[in-house]
Amino acid sequence: MKFKPLRPGKRVTLRVPASTANLGPGFDCLGMALTLYNRTEVEILRGNSLEISVSGEGMDSLPRDENNILYKSVKCTFDLLGIKMPGIRISQNNEIPLARGLGSSASAIISGILAANALSGANLDTETMLTLALDFEKHPDNITPCLNGGLTVSHIIKNKVYFMKFNTPPKLKVVLLIPPLEISTEKSREALPKMVKMQDAVFNISNTALLLTALFKGEFKLIPHVMQDSLHQSYREKLMPYMSDVFNAAINAGALGAALSGAGSSITALAVENIPKIETEMKNAAEKYGFACRTFVADVDILGPYVH
Repeated sequence: MKFKPLRPGKRVTLRVPASTANLGPGFDCLGMALTLYNRTEVEILRGNSLEISVSGEGMDSLPRDENNILYKSVKCTFDLLGIKMPGIRISQNNEIPLARGLGSSASAIISGILAANALSGANLDTETMLTLALDFEKHPDNITPCLNGGLTVSHIIKNKVYFMKFNTPPKLKVVLLIPPLEISTEKSREALPKMVKMQDAVFNISNTALLLTALFKGEFKLIPHVMQDSLHQSYREKLMPYMSDVFNAAINAGALGAALSGAGSSITALAVENIPKIETEMKNAAEKYGFACRTFVADVDILGPYVH
């Protein structure tokens, strides 16, 4: 395969979306891309130097060396292509909060893969890029919507991601409650049981199928009944004690349903009206537990990443 030369000064700019995963019952398989973005520029430098700058979210904590996950995903992609890692400058401008269940890691990983793909002219297909991303994330529920946009359902079979993408009704809004509480995916998973009851598994399978269909067809009246979970949220509530009260506050204010966003700590509420009231009531419910939270209202990003 012949690649474009990596000349010094060559650069690519990217805008890659956040994502909210699980949506209640769809544990490790449902995900939705959001209009909240990390913006990145990657430029080829002379020699083998590395320069990384970070602004916005993570500016005080993200590494500026080879441990930076975006850099690692660039290098992993070049390694796959058999291209020697050049010197690069990475400039990150992040809107996606870290460790809040909004796919910040997935956004960085996909940004790096897309940057290397664009700079080299490799024209990697979606399957290859998702497989590359699995080197960094074991579950596809964030990386899949992050790369493809829209609402996705995905599954891994023999290290290959199988997925379907669905568009959602334009009037659907996603109200995010974002606490000042960082929770790693690993810590959140430690709270989960090793075994689950058959009836709980059937409950989630049924609700996931119905929720996916309801969102795709715009059958909003069904969503409050099927955006329910029996596999993970109740076990994680000890890490996020405000969870149930925020769910109830959102629904009582007019939301269609509410769920933990990914592994937390953010809460996702789906709505088509009463957005300001839903925001206020979710914040008030969390504040009773001592958490001064921010909110963000997003649309579903149906297009996915922008690469230029």
